[in-house]
Amino acid sequence: MNSERKSVLVVDDIESIRFAIKEYLNREFRVFAAEDGNAALALCEKEPIDLVITDIRMPGMGGLALIKRLGPMFPQMKFAL
Repeated sequence: MNSERKSVLVVDDIESIRFAIKEYLNREFRVFAAEDGNAALALCEKEPIDLVITDIRMPGMGGLALIKRLGPMFPQMKFAL
């Protein structure tokens, strides 16, 4: 296994979806999870994240608002909705 694995952040307000995606990606990537946009934003400020996979609709800050916040802060970061 490569110690230089890329990191992925899974953002979804439904715990079972976060868990399933995290488990699937765990073999190839360092995977983090957050329950909403605010938690994701805080995590991105602490951890180097390469890809954010986010739900569009979530309570509080949704996926589109999250991307609008993260994009200028981390121009190298990639996003998937």
